[in-house]
Amino acid sequence: MKNTGIFFGIAVVLVAGSVLLFSDSAEAPDALQADQSEELGTEAEKAESKLPAGTISFGGTLDAVSTACFADGVCSATIEGKTVILIEGFRQGVVGEVRFEDGIGGLEAHVGNPVGVFAEIVSEGEYTLYGSEEYYIEPAI
Repeated sequence: MKNTGIFFGIAVVLVAGSVLLFSDSAEAPDALQADQSEELGTEAEKAESKLPAGTISFGGTLDAVSTACFADGVCSATIEGKTVILIEGFRQGVVGEVRFEDGIGGLEAHVGNPVGVFAEIVSEGEYTLYGSEEYYIEPAI
């Protein structure tokens, strides 16, 4: 009988310790989520983290426009050193929009103005509107 009481006491201590141990673990994910939220920083960074893989959304000043696609080359826009391919001469496929009044032809009139871009990432500093009808370049509000 004496041994039964000792085993019962040990079992109670182990169960109580387990409850305390697991209740502390249950709070850990909340703490981790708070840390992750702080790491994301600004609202723009949080929004970008929700974008589909391989895409990017950014804004900046339109530095230059190339309309070489009118002669079977590549039309592109340069936004603060980043190149966005708008249209390639004979290339087929789904492509996004140039949301300016006169399309690519009217884009040159907006050099020096802020623009917004949603595009596919090609490589570091190079992006394209090819791949989705949802991709765009537009005047920033």
